[in-house]
Amino acid sequence: MKHPLRKIIRSILAAAGLACLAHLPLAPVHAADARLLMPVKARPAPPGFILPDTSGQPYRLEGMRGHVVVVNFWWTGCPSCLAEMPSLERLWQSLRDKGVIVLAIHMGGRLGVVRRYVKRIKASFPVLWDSGRLVSRQWGVRFTPTTMILGPDGRLDYIAFGGRVWDNAEIRQAILQLRRQP
Repeated sequence: MKHPLRKIIRSILAAAGLACLAHLPLAPVHAADARLLMPVKARPAPPGFILPDTSGQPYRLEGMRGHVVVVNFWWTGCPSCLAEMPSLERLWQSLRDKGVIVLAIHMGGRLGVVRRYVKRIKASFPVLWDSGRLVSRQWGVRFTPTTMILGPDGRLDYIAFGGRVWDNAEIRQAILQLRRQP
């Protein structure tokens, strides 16, 4: 039986200008394998961006070339997003000295709410604010959490729809292997 989200996800990706992702084989994510990543064979280069963090400091995606970049799209009203934040922090703490950057992009909302949440969970990785959801729309994000992992060349290698335990050994290994791309 085909997973009911397959058609929806493919149409979302196609409508977002990421049509090359719309033809990926999509399997349902079960509780046992929800921690895994979906490889993206076409490896498109997502649109660049410049977004401020919660203190107003701008971050430019292009300036992160040469690093593996984990880009997590979330919002404070999403229970799965909030549940995975501690594991994103642990991932950041374990890999930041190994050429891996973790970014969390909050989709819209009030900046004060985002700041309070980031302070409460003591997130030390950059939390960016996509106030008008422009970057989220350009990247084809329609539901949260959605996480995309870019290799050092700035191309999309993995995508994950839904929450994950980001400091899982398999995920860490997949991310670390991206550092060795030619």
